[in-house]
Amino acid sequence: MTTSFTQDLEKRLKEHNAGKSTYTKKFIPWKLIYREETGSKEIALKLEKYYKSSAGRRKIKKLLAPVAQQDTCPTKQWFMSVKAGLPD
Repeated sequence: MTTSFTQDLEKRLKEHNAGKSTYTKKFIPWKLIYREETGSKEIALKLEKYYKSSAGRRKIKKLLAPVAQQDTCPTKQWFMSVKAGLPD
């Protein structure tokens, strides 16, 4: 799973699935399973940092446990985005 901040979620997901990221190209295909929007870039970046921490990862696992059990996709590569709702 990857967590990232972006202003253009569709573009970011396409880039990950096109292999444009060194890290994510090893795990293609990616599928969006969770999205969270905020009112500012500052809040979005703080959320991204939190979700990358051990406490944040535990929260994500708990949140997404039902999705993981029902997922019929053969791969478990998921994409989570924290997006700011306002432009820079």
